[in-house]
Formats: sequence, C-alpha cells, structure tokens
Amino acid sequence: MAKKDKAKAKDKGKGKDKGKGKGKSSKEGKSSRGDASEIGSMAESNYDVEYTDAKAERLYHKACEFEADGDLKNAQRTMEDCVARNRDYAKYFQKLGNLRMQRGLAAGGKSSDKGYALLKAAYKDLRKAVELNPTFSALGDHALLHMHLNALKRAAVFYELAIDEALAHNIEADANTYEILGDGLRRARYKLQYDVSMPEEESNADGDTGKGKGKDKNKNKSKSKSKSKGKSKSKSKSKDSSSS
Repeated sequence: MAKKDKAKAKDKGKGKDKGKGKGKSSKEGKSSRGDASEIGSMAESNYDVEYTDAKAERLYHKACEFEADGDLKNAQRTMEDCVARNRDYAKYFQKLGNLRMQRGLAAGGKSSDKGYALLKAAYKDLRKAVELNPTFSALGDHALLHMHLNALKRAAVFYELAIDEALAHNIEADANTYEILGDGLRRARYKLQYDVSMPEEESNADGDTGKGKGKDKNKNKSKSKSKSKGKSKSKSKSKDSSSS
C-alpha cells in the first residue's frame, strides 16, 4: 500500500508541473521541429552568464560604442578581435553576427556579392551563438537573418523557438520582446503563404529564389518564335524564285 501511495503522489506532482505553463525550452522545441536540425547541439540556455575575460569585455563595449556612433566597420573589426580572443560566449558571436548582418543589408543583401558574403558570415556567427546559449534573443536574431536570406520556413521555425524560449523564461522577457518576435513570426508566415500563391517567387530551404525562371522561359519562347519566322520567310523566298 505504501508503494502505491508514493506512485500516486509522484503522478500528482507531475500534473502540477505541467499546469504551471512554464513553456517549452529551446531543446524541447528543437526536437519537435525538423527545420531546426541545422543547429548541431544546443546547450541549455543561461541568462546568468558571468563574463570573466576583462579584455574581451572591453572590446565588446568598445564595439557597442562604435555601433552607437554608426561606425559599423570599426565595430565589426573590434568584435572580430573580441571573438578571436574569447570564443566561449554567445554574446560575442551574436554581436558580431548582428554587425555583419547590418553591413550586409547596407551593401545590398542577397542581391550583391559583398552583401551576400556578409550575410553568410553573419549566419555562421549567429548559428554559433545559438549553439552556445540559445536565449530568445539569439534565436530571434537567427530567425531574422533567415528572413533576409529568404529562407522563410526556417525563419518561422526559429521565431517559434524564440517565443517558446521567452515563455519558458518569462521573467527575462518583456512586452517588447513578444511584440518583436510575434511580428517576425507573422511576417514569415505571411510571406510563406504569398510564395505558395506565387510559385515563381517560391523560395527553397537554402534561401534561393525562383526569380528569373519565368524570364528565361519567355526568352526561350521568343527565340523559338524568331527562328520559326526566319524559316517561314526563307521558304517563301525559295517559292518565289522557283515560280519566276
């Protein structure tokens, strides 16, 4: 009888924990969403990190000052020095990824070689940040980068993970956090629906678009038409010459 009572008490305790509504952690969300498999192995999120490298912290704050002054180039260089010195903290990779993303968008984003190269570098930084410490802030920035790369399915997945993480650590989040993440998720879902209705604009998982395919088809059609016209003209000329 004592064993049965203990088992019942344990079951009741589990039910209470489920009812508290703490939300899913980033690890739980990852296992239920296949599109997040690009992230190798995420650690447990930690919102009480102690930064013990004084030199790296000075470089980080100096980069923030450059960014506040609009000097993104020097801010990026300073963060590169910071990351080269200490690769243990997600905050450093997240800041570097954000700076590269800003510079990449300013350079034309995916439509220019320089912009696309910076966005790809930012992707590696933000991916590393998420692997080290998947806070809702890091997950949200990673989702935003996927939006700029037009990888909409992955963007939606990471926005969902970020919202789940914020709910699981609600004391760390505020109303602005949910507004930003929720707006990002809505935009990702809207663009996904729009792409389904416009198949020529549909994006694949790597963020490449189908733009230009329709133009190529039209070019081929016009070429074939011009060839057929040329053939018909030559035939008519040969007929005229034979009749004369």
